[in-house]
Amino acid sequence: MPHREKRRSKNKKPATFLSHKENPAQAPPLELPGPYDLSIELEKIIARLATLEEFNHIRTSALMIAVGQCKNRSYYGTHASLSALRFPGGKREFVKGKNKFVWPQVVIDGYEKLYHMTCYLPRFLDVDFDEKLKTIIHELYHISPRFNGDLRRFPGKNYAHGHSLKDFEKVLEPIKNKALEQIDFEGFDFLTMNFNQLRVKFGSVVGNVFRDINPKRYSC
Repeated sequence: MPHREKRRSKNKKPATFLSHKENPAQAPPLELPGPYDLSIELEKIIARLATLEEFNHIRTSALMIAVGQCKNRSYYGTHASLSALRFPGGKREFVKGKNKFVWPQVVIDGYEKLYHMTCYLPRFLDVDFDEKLKTIIHELYHISPRFNGDLRRFPGKNYAHGHSLKDFEKVLEPIKNKALEQIDFEGFDFLTMNFNQLRVKFGSVVGNVFRDINPKRYSC
């Protein structure tokens, strides 16, 4: 079966996330430029990262970029996840025993989707610039260089991260440094502001929320 990272989502778009119950005494001013759409901003960032040699196989039009909500604001836990919408080798079908599993074809606004990336709020936004950028690069590196709906697979049992997560992260460090040298990240408020700061400035933080997508099972 395909690699599926744990995620929580609802069939609702857009979604507004609040860090605490509203307090009229702390309410933001009426004249606000928001809401702040994190999905759009992430797509812009990924498009710029795709100009790097390491990510020039990525097409943002084939990505479902979403947000999810954390149960608590603890730093520890999943910050983001990436789900492949194809089986190994980019195949849509997989036969196991007397069952055949088939991925549905997901088309949004005329574009077929091959990957589903989710950032979890407020946790993802409550870390610093460097950690946010590393998180995005980490998830993008999971995408197969063939961009066929499969993941980048390493030899051995732990095909997602290879021999160790520590070694996986070492590979990403020079990519992050290269991005900082070659890409202009000016103007992306979410990179320098946390969840509460974005709420104060824009009133709310919103983003795409998609239903879980799973292969359908048929009897052979």
